[in-house]
Formats: sequence, C-alpha cells, structure tokens
Amino acid sequence: MSCRLFTSGEGFPRTKAGTRDVRVKVQGTSARCVFDNLKPGAYAVMVHHDENDNKKFDSNLIGIPLEGYGASNNRTYALKAPRWDESRVTVETGKNVELKISVRY
Repeated sequence: MSCRLFTSGEGFPRTKAGTRDVRVKVQGTSARCVFDNLKPGAYAVMVHHDENDNKKFDSNLIGIPLEGYGASNNRTYALKAPRWDESRVTVETGKNVELKISVRY
C-alpha cells in the first residue's frame, strides 16, 4: 500500500510536489500508514493498493484506475479525481488524527 500525504491543494492528487510518501504491507484486509511530526495545518491523504508492487498507480489507456485507491474523507469517484477541498483534514497542535480510508476497486 502506498500512502501519500499532501501538504497543499496544489497538484492534488496527481503530483508528488509537496508530499510525503509511506509504503506499508497490507495485513489481511487493512494497512496502517503513519505520518509523524506534522505541523498544524491542512493536509490530504491518497492511498493506492499497488497490487503488482511496481511503485506506479496503474490505469488503462483512458486513465481509469486498474488498482485500488482512496482519499481522506472517502471522497472517490469512478470518473474524476477527488478535490482538495473535500479531501483535506486539519491537524491541530498536540492532537493525533486517525483516518479510516476505504479503498475503491
């Protein structure tokens, strides 16, 4: 599972600029990604089940995903990417934030 933390809406969800990446193994039907030492602010997370472990988000010729994916706040669509404003979460000083992201196949 690949998890990407976005620190701004610029380029979300497609670019790697301004992101932090974590790769973890899927355990049964779940995976846990942790992003430590975040400053207070707005963030969004995209996850991708890299089933063939090629470190790419595979899609078909017209851009439809071939692997599972998800976004913070569970806003995913079949024919368009999630937007920053509906995917962002706020991190406050001294608070942990736990997100449960559903993966769409």
